[in-house]
Amino acid sequence: MHRHSGEFERRTDDIPRDAVTYILNLGRALHACGYAAHRLEQVLGLAAERLGLEAQFFSTPTSIFLSFGPIDRQRVYLLRVEPSEQDLGKLSALDRVTVKVARGEMTPTEGSRQIAVLSAAPSRYGQRATTLAFGLASGAATRFLGGGLREIVAGTILGLIIGVLAALARRYAGIARVFEPLAAFIAAFLATGAGVLIGPLSVFIATLAGIIVLVPGLTLTVAMTELSTQHLLAGTARMSAAFMTFLGITFGVALGNSVGMKFFGQPPLVDPASVPAWGNLLALAVAPLAFTVLLKASPREYPCSCWLARSPSTRAGSAASRSVRSSARSSARWRWES
Repeated sequence: MHRHSGEFERRTDDIPRDAVTYILNLGRALHACGYAAHRLEQVLGLAAERLGLEAQFFSTPTSIFLSFGPIDRQRVYLLRVEPSEQDLGKLSALDRVTVKVARGEMTPTEGSRQIAVLSAAPSRYGQRATTLAFGLASGAATRFLGGGLREIVAGTILGLIIGVLAALARRYAGIARVFEPLAAFIAAFLATGAGVLIGPLSVFIATLAGIIVLVPGLTLTVAMTELSTQHLLAGTARMSAAFMTFLGITFGVALGNSVGMKFFGQPPLVDPASVPAWGNLLALAVAPLAFTVLLKASPREYPCSCWLARSPSTRAGSAASRSVRSSARSSARWRWES
């Protein structure tokens, strides 16, 4: 049979490979920066539309499905990915590349090269700065939780220890699998020992401040947003991950307190000592700095974070999440439509 009806039997080979490769690389890179499912699908859809591609996307915390072409002749791709930490600095750089490609200022091939360079680039802040940020975040959180000077010192030291443990978790997969419960156990155990051996302090506040960076508040917020935008699979999966993290932290704290009291005895129950008013202002300046490093944001975002944290009633977690939302709003859509 002659193929004189080739126009009707044409496959999707006419889809530009460079454009498809660019979309694939962009999807993987955005996911690696911690993009939520609904935002990822939205940005990829807009990018494909600007490149003249007929495409559909489906994103979850562990995979991305991408299809190109008419529905009866689709070419489908699967990207296996892993949940990643927020990297607002790389996210901002990817946003600039996406806008340039969408406006025709950069070809898809050049965009893929830029994405590869950004993905291979090391973290904006070194390991020492990140470990120090763990301690500063915990110290500031101690003040927000009502801790006194003793609790602030204890919380800061516990945060630094957990920062060192986080660095080890990035190098050793075995530690990474049990990082949250192990870190919570160490924090609770050491806080109990400090309450008995060093001096009277609130073990509860010191422990909570030490593990404050581990609390998956941002993950829970993203999960709720995904559920509210009808991305049910991604939202449910992320919600389950947040619940398991909470469960691991709770188990670690309970076990750490129990073992600590076996070793050191029962710590006294005390009220934290009062701290001068300037302590609150110092905490409000330190917390945004710490979360700027932990979220790998650009240093120029620090003044914005301080402004968001200006209210005395603002908590460290609230300031961080609001900073994330403010930075994440620099998505491509509004600029493409301008």
